[in-house]
Amino acid sequence: MAVGAMEAVLEKGLRVPQDISIVGLDDIVISAHLHPPLTTIVIPKIRLAKEATELLPGQINGNEDTLVSRFVEPHHVVRQSTAPPVE
Repeated sequence: MAVGAMEAVLEKGLRVPQDISIVGLDDIVISAHLHPPLTTIVIPKIRLAKEATELLPGQINGNEDTLVSRFVEPHHVVRQSTAPPVE
């Protein structure tokens, strides 16, 4: 979605990040190779899968003790597609 947004912004003659900042999600491989490189939020997929598989047996067996939520800490990778707001 962010790559498409960048293309649409550029097609309108606007500049990233001077006119608009764009942030992606999931840090796909192309993110670092775009022009400008895309700032992104990374959700660690291996950690997410580990948490889900730990909860799965309890869900399958109907164990109400496993009806919990877990938080997988995302992190922010700052690249050149974002800038501070213009005052």
